[in-house]
This record gives sequence, structure tokens and C-alpha cells, in this order.
Amino acid sequence: MKKPGLLEFTIPDYKILEDTVVDEKTGDRVLRVEVVWQKADIINNNKRRYRRSLLEREIKRLHDPISRGEVMGSAYHPKDGIGEATDVSHIWEEASMLEDGTCVGVVKVLPTSKGKDVQEILRHGGKLGMSSRGFGTTTEKQEKVDGKVVKFYEVNDDYQLKSPGDFVMSPSVPGAGTRKILESQLTEAADSDANGEEKDMSKELEQKITDLESKLAEKDSAIEEYEAKLAEKDEKIKELEKKIAEMEEKLKELVDAENESIKSRDDIVKEFVAAYSEQPGFLPEDDGAGDDEDDEASKDERIKELEAKVAEYEKKEKERKEAEERAKAEEKLQAELKAKLDEVLAKEEYEIFRDLIRKKVVAEDGKVNIDKVEKVEEVVKAIYDELSELAVEAEKAKILSSGTSEKGKIQDPEGEKEKKLTEKAIRGLYKEAVASGFKGSFEKYKKAILSD
Repeated sequence: MKKPGLLEFTIPDYKILEDTVVDEKTGDRVLRVEVVWQKADIINNNKRRYRRSLLEREIKRLHDPISRGEVMGSAYHPKDGIGEATDVSHIWEEASMLEDGTCVGVVKVLPTSKGKDVQEILRHGGKLGMSSRGFGTTTEKQEKVDGKVVKFYEVNDDYQLKSPGDFVMSPSVPGAGTRKILESQLTEAADSDANGEEKDMSKELEQKITDLESKLAEKDSAIEEYEAKLAEKDEKIKELEKKIAEMEEKLKELVDAENESIKSRDDIVKEFVAAYSEQPGFLPEDDGAGDDEDDEASKDERIKELEAKVAEYEKKEKERKEAEERAKAEEKLQAELKAKLDEVLAKEEYEIFRDLIRKKVVAEDGKVNIDKVEKVEEVVKAIYDELSELAVEAEKAKILSSGTSEKGKIQDPEGEKEKKLTEKAIRGLYKEAVASGFKGSFEKYKKAILSD
């Protein structure tokens, strides 16, 4: 994991130790300046705290590289945190820590293009900040300071100091930086103090510096909040990507396991494939450029896109499950309806019209057109009554049209009751039973007639 850069700004007093001409022809000069670059065990304006042991460790680690002239600084922080040769304005000659935790050092300001600018500012009494440059992580903490609970970030042990400091315009560590001290200026300051003019100007400048420090601290806090917000969005995108992957796997299992509704499931797969083919990856690979290249707006759009895919899949999954449940419920109902219909039609009283009743309630596809099992017998009886009434009316019409008035008895030529009926007589007797509206079996009707 790439460690974030930790940059700290300071504005202390400084001393010009040497101002030497190194090239008579060009007039190039070298300044050796004593500076303050860091302070241990304090909470600076960036809300960070560096433990004394951590800074002592890094000062010790840089001792040899500094002695070899390998540790350099710039006129401002390099964009990539490392810098190029053209960025160099000074070389560090010494770096140490005082008893009170103040980190001091000596830098040689070179006659490079940027170094010359720094030299001119320092020679004319300009005020510059000194900002340490390193990389590492932090841990959020809270402690009571002067009776108030303060939230800050403790710099962790993975911190690595790259340069004790670069020259900058704005500081964050109280007392770190440079301010030229010359005997003539001290004399002028003393004279001005007598008049009160320089003292007032100094207070005004200090107030401006304090205001600028406050604004910088607010800006740094806003940047940290922004970075935290981007980190949250990164995490949410990862969660959504994971959920999409789980859904794809589940979808694949469903397609492999079932052959029904294959077309609708294929449509879902195609939509996912189309979406992914348009966009090879959810996020670009980390190129090491840091969080500054993240685009918050694009992440918001990506989150909306992923949430839409999740919602769409969940909707289709819900519809599929509901359709399966309806099909199972319908299958169960039809099985119960058919069983109940067979049970009711098996009764003797429905024997005459059994086939007709079945045709009326069972469709060509075999589906029973009754919505509840409890209504089967009610529907069958209603159809039976309707068919019986139609049969009686038809028989009455037939008898009336034939002119026959005497019905109900079948006799032989000698006037005695038949014990054995011919097939023709049985058919006639059946018609007679239907026409009379007799409620009961045909056998009962026949016995009643023959017993007369």
C-alpha cells in the first residue's frame, strides 16, 4: 500500500552563518543558514503529532546520507514528493534535536535557479517557512490539552523522513522556518521600538501570520475530510463490486440448474455482459500517483450505476421467484381440484351426467376451471341441476308433441304387470322417470312403478 506523504511547515528564527562568493565571474554565492524544521511531542496546525523517539530515529538514520551530501531540499515541495534535480535549492549539512524537542539544522542554499530566489528573499529579510517531507500513516487519537479534548493524528512508526525540510511560504509547525538576524536590523528595531512604530508593525505581521496559519489549518482539515470521503466511496464501490460478483455467480448457478424461463435469464446475463464489455474494469489500477488523481464525481456516478444494476437484478430475481411460487401454487391447486372432482363425480347421483359435467369444468389443456377446492361440489351440483332441468324440459316437449296422455305404467296384452322388461320398455321407463322429475336412482323409480 502506498503511504501518504506527510508535509509539515514551520517558521522559526534563522541565522545566516555564511554568505560566500563561489564564482567571481558570475557572482554566484552560497548561503549557509541555521534553521528550525520540526518540533517533537506537539500537535501542529495539521493536527499531527510526531513522537520524540520517532524523530530521533529518523535523524539518526539520515546522519550518514547528510554527511555525504545526499539529502537535499527544494524551494517548494515537489509534486511527486521526490523531485528532480531542477527542483533543488539547498543541501542539508546538519540535522539534530535540542533538549526541548526542537529539531534544528544547517542548510547550504545553492546558486541554482530556485536557490538564487531563496537567497534573495533571505538576504532582504524575507520570512520563509520550512516544511519537512516524509511518508507514512497516522492514527486518529483524542487527548485533553489545556482542559479541552483535542482530536489529532499520531504519526505511526512506518514514517520515513525523506528531507528535513523544503522552503515554503506557509508554515504549520509553530516556530519553524527562517528569519534573517542582522546586527543593523536589531539596532533599527531597537530604535523603532522607542518610537513604537516597529513594534506595532511586528504585531500586525504576527497577526497576519496567525490568520494565515488558521486558514491553512482549515484547508488542511478540509483536505483530510475530502480524502476520508473518497476513501469511503472507494470502500462502497468495492462492496458493490463484491455484491455484483456474488449475484453473477448465483445467476450462473440458476441458469445451469434450470431450463425453464431460460430466455429471461439469458437476457439478464446479456445485460451484465454488455455492461462489463463497455467498461473493462470498475476502477483503474493504482498507478502510484496518489489519491489526488481520484475524481469524486466519477465515483458518485459509478456508485449510482452499480446500485442501479443491483436494484435491477434484485427486481428480476424477485419477479422470477414470485412467478415460480405462483406456478407451484397453481400446480398444487389443480392437483387438489382434480382429486376433489373425481371424488364428487364418483357419487351415484351424478352418474347420468358425469361426462357432461366433466367437460364443462375441465378445459382442453386439462385445467379445472374452479378457483377453490371447497367450491367443487357446489359447482358440480349446479351443473347437474341445470342439465337435469334441460333434460326434463326436452322430454316434456317430446311427449306433448307425440299426443300421448297416459304415462307411468307398462302392461302386457293381458293387463298384468311385466316382470321382465324389454330393452325398448326400459328406455321408455327411463324417459318417463326423467320427465316426471323423479329425484333418485333409476332402479328406485323402476321398482316404484312395477310395484303399483
